[in-house]
Amino acid sequence: MSLGSITRLVAVSALLSGFVVACVVESDRQGYGSGGSAGTSPPPTPTGSSTGNGAASPNPILVDVDTGRTMNAQPGEGVGVFTEYTAGGHWHVWWTCDTNQTGASCAMDVVITVATGKITNATTDAAALASGLSASSQRLEATSTTTTTTDGVRFDTDPGAIITLDASIGGVHDGSFLFFVQGGKVNGGFTGTLTDPLKLEGSSP
Repeated sequence: MSLGSITRLVAVSALLSGFVVACVVESDRQGYGSGGSAGTSPPPTPTGSSTGNGAASPNPILVDVDTGRTMNAQPGEGVGVFTEYTAGGHWHVWWTCDTNQTGASCAMDVVITVATGKITNATTDAAALASGLSASSQRLEATSTTTTTTDGVRFDTDPGAIITLDASIGGVHDGSFLFFVQGGKVNGGFTGTLTDPLKLEGSSP
């Protein structure tokens, strides 16, 4: 899948403590919009991190992920890779495609690594995805051909561990499709393009 055929629109809503945060990736795949109350400072602006050619970013930035927050997205309506964290080192990374918009599937390849500690208890959200999961103590990789379903993986790390998320769609890396909640806002309210890969750590509850 080329960059030109990836998402025309993805709408994400995160239900966060009584208010709704909406995130929209527009047709240029660059813009984020969010609403709700103010949160903590957004992630730092990446400097020289975008390769501009769909290749992996050489210098991943580090962001915090709010503990216990969840996101919702409509499968088939847009491309997105979503990271959620629960206290104690429990992670959920899941993704969607824009098949309803394009008629095309998404060849997803999601790689997660840790530099310290171990990855344990790796499972897929659906039994049909199990054949596309490989995991070792410091690396897991999940591949899927995603259309109108939500696919994803769950795994544990040592509490406080930093994970590196490397997600590609049809071999293309694009930080515009990566989502998390920081400070009560989708992507911390950051309006630039995130790096892909991206480093994430769970916030203190």
